[in-house]
Amino acid sequence: MCNGPGPSQCTKCAENHALVPWRSKGTEGSCHAYSSSMKVIAMPGLAVPKAYLQPSFYTKWGKFEASNEINIPASLASGEGFVSAKPVCQQYKVVSCRPRANRIVAQKCFVQKQARLVQVNMAAVHSKPWFIARCSAGDGAFRVGRHFCTKVSEGKFAAWVSLKNVHEVCDLFLKLL
Repeated sequence: MCNGPGPSQCTKCAENHALVPWRSKGTEGSCHAYSSSMKVIAMPGLAVPKAYLQPSFYTKWGKFEASNEINIPASLASGEGFVSAKPVCQQYKVVSCRPRANRIVAQKCFVQKQARLVQVNMAAVHSKPWFIARCSAGDGAFRVGRHFCTKVSEGKFAAWVSLKNVHEVCDLFLKLL
């Protein structure tokens, strides 16, 4: 959703895009797609003379896949205690700083972080009939050999775990962002 014709006048972006603030107390900026690598944009940037006189925004966003499987509490219906999986999370961080009168004045900044589960790669389903049955049930997820299910959507995985909000899977990675 944009307030004007320019690419830097957006106030909200599609779910698979990050809002990179430029102005208006961080409520207006440009939309950028999430990719498999982390991206960073600083506004107004370090090359701008006397940038400290303006509000500044440091934005970092991208997708992150866990390098190792993590154990996640399983749905009670599964009869299992946990499911091991490698989540893929969208991560977003904005550091908003107030303008300063000069470079000596301490900078006052605020941090906003968000993480959201996109899908799960390599969920361990070996010898677990409840998970095996759900892996093959449409929506793009498929088995890899006898032991793993890959490309499990966020919506499907929500039924596999006993979390109030499936996006909690990404909370650990959010702390590291």
